[in-house]
This record gives sequence, structure tokens and C-alpha cells, in this order.
Amino acid sequence: MVWFKRLLGVCVALLVGCVGCGHNYVLNQPIYAHNQVIYRTFHADTNFTADERAALLQATQEWRDFTVGKVEISLIFDIDDNNRNSYLGIDKQLLLRSNSRVAAIIAADEDIRRRDPDSYALGLFSPDGGSYGYPTIFIVMDRIDDMKTLRLTAEHEMGHSFSLGHLRLDEVGIMFHSVGISDCFTHADARVFCSIYGCHPEDLKTCF
Repeated sequence: MVWFKRLLGVCVALLVGCVGCGHNYVLNQPIYAHNQVIYRTFHADTNFTADERAALLQATQEWRDFTVGKVEISLIFDIDDNNRNSYLGIDKQLLLRSNSRVAAIIAADEDIRRRDPDSYALGLFSPDGGSYGYPTIFIVMDRIDDMKTLRLTAEHEMGHSFSLGHLRLDEVGIMFHSVGISDCFTHADARVFCSIYGCHPEDLKTCF
């Protein structure tokens, strides 16, 4: 237990108490039955660099591998965060580059720091995107120094967009509330996913 507390202490919080990030949110779709494929299209900020795009694409592949094809995610880098006209005609799903000045991130930071003064948000899923008006994954790029952290943050927030909540404090996985606890999907993640989508955790591909 001591090793777990030490590990938890050095991890940076992704988000604690994310409003709308649990089972209450389903994007214009019913709960899926066993063996149905869940399709998502994320329209992403064109400001992501080539390396950042590769990390985000790897996150979508990890989701595909984890769910053994039950999830199919497409990334389209066609949103200009400085041009609201670029949002016209999209299908209500976004992945946006962000910074710490976005109101939703500021609110998340305040919530997190009430629990741990040294932690802050790296990412956030917002069902309405605040002033954007679209379901939005915010990635706080000015706080992310390496592509592994970006991938893990994206995987976690994508999980929230699929209605997954956080794991229990005694569990390890991508959907734990802090990044760095696990760098792969675990049986705990499978349990949460299958509790929503009607599959069997043993049917998914986990690292342990």
C-alpha cells in the first residue's frame, strides 16, 4: 500500500470530479448491445504538430485494440480554434487543443487543488464545451511535455466521451483519475467499459 501512495503522490491529476464525465453522458446514441461497433469522429485542432497528431492517432489505435474492434475512432484535423466558422457542419464531436486559460480548465484546476494543492488538469471532457457549444475534449498542451503523456491523456478523456467514469481508488488503469498509474488498458478499464456496453471484460484485450 505504501508503494501505491508514493506512486499516486508523484502522478499529475488528470481530473477529479469531472462534471458530466461519467455514466450520465451519452452522445446522441443509445447504450450499445454486445458486438455492436461504437463509431466516433473527433474533429481535431489543426494546430497539433506532426508528433502530437501521431500520439493522438496512437491513442485511437489503443482504443481499437483494447476493445477488439468494438470502438472505431476517426480523427479529422480540420478545426481552427481561432476561426469559429470552421465548426460549421461538424457532427457534434471535437478534440481541441487548449491552454490553461480555458474557463473549463480553470474550474477543473480549482476542484483538483482543493484535494491536492500540487495537482492540475492535463485534460478535460466537457459535454457542451462551454462557449464552444459542442461536446469537447480539451487537451492542455502547455502542460504536456512528452508524447506518452499526451497519448495517455487523450485515451483517458476519450473514455469519458464514451461515458466511462473513473476507476476506484484501489484499481489501476487508463481510467484512473491520475495519469501515470498505468500506461495500458487493464481489466479494471474493461470492467467499466463492459458495464456500459454489455460486453464481457474477459473478451477485451488488456495488459493485466
